[in-house]
Amino acid sequence: MKIEKKKDASQQSCLILIGGEAVYDFVAEFREALLPELNECRILIVDMSEVREIDLAFIQLLSSAYKTALIKKIKFTIKGKKRSIAMKRIEDSFLFSSEKKKTGVQNAG
Repeated sequence: MKIEKKKDASQQSCLILIGGEAVYDFVAEFREALLPELNECRILIVDMSEVREIDLAFIQLLSSAYKTALIKKIKFTIKGKKRSIAMKRIEDSFLFSSEKKKTGVQNAG
């Protein structure tokens, strides 16, 4: 799995780009990349455009991050390719199925 982090000059907006397989084996690595951003940023974007596969463990971590962002009043957005398996699984997950319009789940073409 590839993880790349970017912040704007003010460090208010953070981007985490994930590529490859977002699966159980990499949950701890992603969690370590995610936690500082949840403490430092006001806007957090997780770009999953390059993710080929995702499993339930990773979706659970995204769900937990989303709930933490809500509590901390952080704008949390997940981006990805519309027809990707990863985005389909995220959209179909228990978290986003009922709250999709309120959350920042975005499909990029």
